[in-house]
Amino acid sequence: MATIDWTGENPGLLLREGDDSPTTTLASLFRVVRSPYGYGHDTLLLRNPQTPGTGNACYTDNPELAAWLQEHFLRHFEPSLVDNQPDDTPTGIHHLLSIFVDAGDAEILVNGEKLPGKPMPRSVVGRDVTSALLAFSETWIRN
Repeated sequence: MATIDWTGENPGLLLREGDDSPTTTLASLFRVVRSPYGYGHDTLLLRNPQTPGTGNACYTDNPELAAWLQEHFLRHFEPSLVDNQPDDTPTGIHHLLSIFVDAGDAEILVNGEKLPGKPMPRSVVGRDVTSALLAFSETWIRN
């Protein structure tokens, strides 16, 4: 029997200087309505994902949920194709159901300072979008 590990929303934004360059900034907001650690919110801002401690921050109202999301989901994500079948998801063990909406263009401002990078083209579930997207009703099911 399949188990829903978590369900909720997960808008996110990956910024890069160019198509083949590393991620310069990542922002991800989780609004989880059901999980083994209850419900809660987790906002992750990585000002330089390749260098720990350089303005990176995590804000949450449920520290256990945030730690669990980071350990079991966030650490598996790279800028890559996301598909809804387990063999093609970042974790490799979940069936992903969600409604993805392309935001097109976006930027991140912290205290009025624009962080480096811009959304880049990518493919999500066979659709050409950018790395600025909204994920509604995101549900991760483990078989």
